[in-house]
Amino acid sequence: MTRPNADIPEGVHGSMKELGKMYGISTEEAYILAAKVLLNLESGIEYNPDGELVDTFLEKHAKK
Repeated sequence: MTRPNADIPEGVHGSMKELGKMYGISTEEAYILAAKVLLNLESGIEYNPDGELVDTFLEKHAKK
């Protein structure tokens, strides 16, 4: 696979390859997973494993 964006440092691309291997997913899926994690950290929004938007962490746990 070629790197998705030549501006991405090689170390980051290598990390995405390793993340993909660790979870048994493709490198492209690893980039998507990493983007979702960053989105969660920035916005408090969570995604379930199917990639659907769910309530924020606090709202979800307040309902329990």
